[in-house]
Order: sequence, then C-alpha cells, then structure tokens
Amino acid sequence: MSIEQAKVLLKKGKPKAAIKHYQKALAKDSNSLLAYLGLGHCLKETKQYDLAINILLKAIAIHPRSASLHLNLANVYNDLSQLDVAIDYYQKALALNPNYALAYNNLANVFKQQQRLAEAALCYHKAVILKPDSAEIHHNFAISLETIEQFEAALSHYQQAIALNPDYIDAHFNRGLLLFSLAQFEPAWSEHIWRPSKFLYYKTLEKPFNKKLPLLTNNLQDKTIFLNGEQGLGDELFFLRYAPELKARGANIHYRCHIKNASLLSRVSCLDKIISDEKVLFQGKNSLLVGDLPLALAMTTKAAPPLALSVLPERLEAMRKRLAALGKPPYLAVTWWAGCKPDENSTKPTFYREIDLTELGKVLAPIDATILILQRNPTEAEINKLTYLVNKPVHDLSAFNEDLEDMLALLKLLDDYICVHNTNIHLMAGIAKTARILIPYPPEWRDMKTGKESPWFKGFKLYRQSSDKSWSQALNDLKRDLRSDDSNIME
Repeated sequence: MSIEQAKVLLKKGKPKAAIKHYQKALAKDSNSLLAYLGLGHCLKETKQYDLAINILLKAIAIHPRSASLHLNLANVYNDLSQLDVAIDYYQKALALNPNYALAYNNLANVFKQQQRLAEAALCYHKAVILKPDSAEIHHNFAISLETIEQFEAALSHYQQAIALNPDYIDAHFNRGLLLFSLAQFEPAWSEHIWRPSKFLYYKTLEKPFNKKLPLLTNNLQDKTIFLNGEQGLGDELFFLRYAPELKARGANIHYRCHIKNASLLSRVSCLDKIISDEKVLFQGKNSLLVGDLPLALAMTTKAAPPLALSVLPERLEAMRKRLAALGKPPYLAVTWWAGCKPDENSTKPTFYREIDLTELGKVLAPIDATILILQRNPTEAEINKLTYLVNKPVHDLSAFNEDLEDMLALLKLLDDYICVHNTNIHLMAGIAKTARILIPYPPEWRDMKTGKESPWFKGFKLYRQSSDKSWSQALNDLKRDLRSDDSNIME
C-alpha cells in the first residue's frame, strides 16, 4: 500500500512527500526493487543526491541485474554533471537490457551535452526504433538530427512527434524554428503560434495565448486591434514590421509594449496608442500577440521589411558632440555577446550568442577607428582585455543600452558595427543602417541555416562560425571585407 500511495503523490508532483512511503515499503521489505527505484528517483528529484547514490548502490548490490536501477543511478550522475560516470551506468543498463529505449534516449542526451553529436543521433535512432510510439523520443531525435544538419529527417521526426501528441508545444515550436531557418515561412508561422509561454511577458500563460486568431481582413475600417508585445526588446521591433499592413487595412492599433521601447514607438505612425504598463494584458476577440500578426494578416509567404524608426534631432546632435569628444571618425562599435548567459536564469530561453573576445580583438587590432563598446553590461576585465588586445583606448558606451533613444542616435552616427545578433540590429534596420553580424553555430532562426545575408535583414553581412565551432573562416572573410568595402577603417 505504501508504494501505491507514493506513486499517487509522485503523479501529483510531490516527490518529497512520496519519500516516506517508499521508506515504509522498504521497512517492510528490505529487498523491494520497486521501493528502491521509487526512493532513488524521489531523492534525485528533491536534489538529495548523496542519499540517492547510496540508496541506488545498495539496491544494485541486491539486484545487480536490474537495468532500471543502473538507469536511475546514471540519471543522478547526469544531474550532477558527472557525465562520464553517467555514461558508464547508462551503458551498463543497456548491457543488461539491450532493448531499453529510455536508456538509449538518456545516453543520447548526455552525448549531446558533450557535443558528441553523431553518437547522440545514433542512440536516439536506436531509441526511436525500440519505442516508435514515444513523442518525446521522436522530438529528441529531431533536435539531434538538426545538429548534424539532416534537416528534412528532423522535420519528419518533429511531425511524427506531433502526430503522436498533437498538443506537444515544444515539438510544434522547434519544428517552426527549423522551417523558418530553411526559409519555409508559411508553415513556420503556423507553428510559431505554439511558442511556449516562457517566451512571453506573461507568467500566467501556460498554453498558447490564442490559437483562434481574429481574421484581419482587408477592410478593418474603424476597428480597434489590441496587440500585446512579447519576448525581448528587439523581438517587439521585429514583429511590429507587420503593423503597417494592419494599419493600411484601416485598423486602429493599440499596442502594449516594453517600457524601454515606448518612447521610440510613440513616433511610429501606424500605432495609435502605446501602453507600457507591464500589468496590462489585452484579451478578447480583437486582441493578439504581436508575433501572431503575420498569420492573422495572411502574410506568411515572405519576409516583411523592418519597421521604420526615427531619430530625435536633439539626441542626434548631442550624440554627435559626444562622439567628437571621444575621438575622430570613423566610429566602429562592437558587441561580443548577447542574450542571457546560460547561468543567469536557466528557466528562460536564452538564445545566447558569443564570440571569444580574444579572437575578435585580433580582428580589431589593425583597424584605424575610434572603437566604441556597445556590449550590454561589460565587465571591467572585458574592457581591459579589449583595450590590451587592440592596443589603443576603447570607449564604454554600454550605458546607452538603457536609453534606446540615445542608442538609436548613436547607431545612426556609426561608420561600422561588428557584433553578434542583439537588440541594436533591429534598431539599425529601422533607421536603414546595416552591420556585420557574427553568427555563432548553430544560428538563430532569423539568421537562417546558410547564406551571407538574411531575408529579414537586407544588407547586413553575416559571418558564420563553422559547425566545428571555429571562427577562422568567418573572421578571415570579415578582415577581407573590411579591407575591400567602402568603410575605410583598416590601416
């Protein structure tokens, strides 16, 4: 009875409460395999790792032929990031049960963490053959196939995961990202509606905001449409590129935005009312998330041009004077990482992008320009390192990331910008400026899987890290272009 009570508590997401019931079961039967399995799992789930290891090792001594015990112990070591030990126990589980699909799946997860991508794909393949009715394994296999650039096969397994579980949010969303990056825009937008709520501003959303979108026809005269901003600052600007078409169809547009974007967007003529109160969420039949505009407008077949932005003249003049005080033109700005660093907040999507500062510094060193740091929150060590690498003063203007009116004025005056993808790229697109974007591997969906230019950012030059994580070719191309283009910033 204790084991059954524990199982009920586990299903309710209460592993801590389940522990005492498994302990009672072991008090009655000190050899109970089910009790050991359940207790080991619950101790892992409650992060009592030392106890979990001791219990599972004791159980293995009693039941040395149990593949499940070896799997559970491997899972504990995986949580502890002791990956080589985890691999050893997963392989022991498979030696005991060669048809153990979950062991293959979990072993593949570890191989993926170690960047052993071909081995991961092989293990997922074995897992999906053994358990073809598992939507999760199809989904994991699809992600793995993407990493080894088998894109059509990946799309197929995403689709199989969705067929097995039509409400599988991650499978829909990840399939959509892959379709975007392959320029298959129409089906991609249909999947984008499934993006997880953790990508949005709204903590209370657990399911897609509104899968029944309002039909935004060609005649919306005097109709008010309520748009909710979502994701990051740059994402808001990105998705708003579809707002002019909504306005052209006659709609009045009320837009709820991030407070940092409010001033910029107050001058965008297609937006009739701006609300920057984060507690406000438009709901109702005429409301939708801004990222769903392309689907609601039936504008899903090609990339729309960027939203046009304007610079305040007084900010531009003040910025011109500030730059003149720092040094003579040309002015070259740099940003070497963007997104949230992986350990900042693991519960949020990061799309973290970075190029090693030492490698970037080697490119910047021969450049004859006033170098400006636009990196968000650079450390003193990073600033000192860049100064040393380029052997000249660099100027930290990172504070302008907090005031996008000043940032827009600064971007307008730049002669060149070498960066990873960040909010400033969307700002530059809005004022018809371009940049040189360093694309870490694997690329974000808007940067596409291949090509020297993205359809979303015409004129921006892309320099791609190779699949083996080398920047050599990309940086050689960057140095060549800096010499040959009209920037005249190379000595």
